[in-house]
Amino acid sequence: NHDFAWSLDELLDFTADPHAVVLSANHHPVAAEPRWHAEEAHVLQVGCVRVGFLGLTSTPWDERDQVIHEPFYPELTANYDYAAEARRVIDAHRGEADIWVAVDHIGQSDDEALARAVPDLDVVLSGHSHTYTPSPVSAGSAVVIQSGSFAQFVVRLDVDVDLATHAVTTAHYATQLVANEPPSREVEASWYVHATVGVAAATSTTSMPRPSRPPDASVAQPTSAT
Repeated sequence: NHDFAWSLDELLDFTADPHAVVLSANHHPVAAEPRWHAEEAHVLQVGCVRVGFLGLTSTPWDERDQVIHEPFYPELTANYDYAAEARRVIDAHRGEADIWVAVDHIGQSDDEALARAVPDLDVVLSGHSHTYTPSPVSAGSAVVIQSGSFAQFVVRLDVDVDLATHAVTTAHYATQLVANEPPSREVEASWYVHATVGVAAATSTTSMPRPSRPPDASVAQPTSAT
């Protein structure tokens, strides 16, 4: 969701990532916008399996760390009924994928609720709540996993797919500790200041210099517009 903080123009640039498919099912431009390249869903062929991906992003948060139930920008529409959006996208692309994966940034508890509410979901790659799942969490017909925060862990999930029944089972799950120590309080504080200044810059009517962004972990495609 911090990708929304740096101005609408930069968000539009982000959606044209040359190295990944950017997913955004619950945020769309109000009017036709040729610079918006995010897709609601994308299907990748992985061997003999068609894997469908959809992306969801959480609500905005203000400088007091409080939820704001409105779009990030007036030029965007937003729907924070995540289950309704996931069902809408899957129904629109029914028959195009053998399994469905949500790549989102709404938090572990909301993702578990999402999985229970949308039986067509098979895997949820979660984010936002900084939760580390040492093993996959079963919810509804899906498993929900999340790799913590600040690039401390790399997580790998392998699944088996029965093409006749579309049943998905976990074949292998592994996590790798990358950083032995979490970021110091000073580092976390500096990142929070950067994010807060970024929000102010995005909403200010005057020009503000953009602070340097914290280092991001490498993300395999496709990625969610988060």
